[in-house]
Amino acid sequence: MAASGQSQGSMQGMIVDGRGRLTRPRIRIRERAAAVRETAYNSDNTDLLASSEMECESFSMEWSLRNYSVLSSHQEIFSPMFFSPKSNHTCWQLRVCPRKKKQKSQADDDMEYLSVHLILKELRNVNDNPFIPPCPVRARYQIMLLNANDGSPHLVFGDSDMPVIEFKLNSEWGWDQLIPGHQLTCPRMRLLVNNDDILRIRCNIWIEEGLKHNIISSGSGINYLPTDQERAARRKERFLEDFEKLYKKYVNADFEIWVGPEKIKTQRRGQADC
Repeated sequence: MAASGQSQGSMQGMIVDGRGRLTRPRIRIRERAAAVRETAYNSDNTDLLASSEMECESFSMEWSLRNYSVLSSHQEIFSPMFFSPKSNHTCWQLRVCPRKKKQKSQADDDMEYLSVHLILKELRNVNDNPFIPPCPVRARYQIMLLNANDGSPHLVFGDSDMPVIEFKLNSEWGWDQLIPGHQLTCPRMRLLVNNDDILRIRCNIWIEEGLKHNIISSGSGINYLPTDQERAARRKERFLEDFEKLYKKYVNADFEIWVGPEKIKTQRRGQADC
């Protein structure tokens, strides 16, 4: 009978669900869910605000190919090498093929194309350490053929939103069939003017430098990153807190310390370590 009384007492507050099983009503869970829904989560009740963004170095180079009708007889034309103005850790070069032909597997005609490629010629470490191999450069690039009359972009290939490319030393990226060669002299394209005979190419490069993080206290706008002194003070506080927990831990205690009316149980090994 006693067991039956305990069973009845333990069943108080139980309900039968749709499957005929005994369960307790989830009143507290519903109340907590309602409280969460009523809470407005915004910047005003957030302690810290963090942001991350990719820092990029961007620069450009414009290359004028004068007497292009004469230069176009060459198989390849290389631009002067140019460095990134800010970091000076990368050196680049453009390669132009005025009469690039399709591969035989692609077509049987003899149509010629203008091809333009960007080459990473030099790659230096940030710390100029010769014993550490430099990492590949993550970058995006853009090739423009400029209007011969006013220098405005006429044909644009690539942009700053294109998938990032990992440039290794002497690797090259570009377009084999940028534009059919005969279209360069087409009056409608306005890329070459007979009087000037100059082809102008502009190259834009965006190099990823790394993620920049920022943490501020909510609403104040003040940088919340702790200083080295604050970090050291916090480490000392945590050490004292852990030490206090060790002395107040009663498990396997074999030693007692009386400080006035207070008795502290600890271990002899902890005393020896001190």
